[in-house]
Amino acid sequence: MWPTVSEWLFDPTVGKIIAVFAGIIIINIFVRMTRRILLGHIANTDNRYRSRMLKSNRR
Repeated sequence: MWPTVSEWLFDPTVGKIIAVFAGIIIINIFVRMTRRILLGHIANTDNRYRSRMLKSNRR
């Protein structure tokens, strides 16, 4: 069983697929952190509310 798993993990195609998923996860985390930081710096409560609603409508 372990030789089969090792062959799969060291296969170049599987490595590329794992790299793509890791990149998507890293980009997703970066975007969420950026949004959270930017929303925290909006002083006006009306603008903060509108930006949160804009963010929630994009999903």
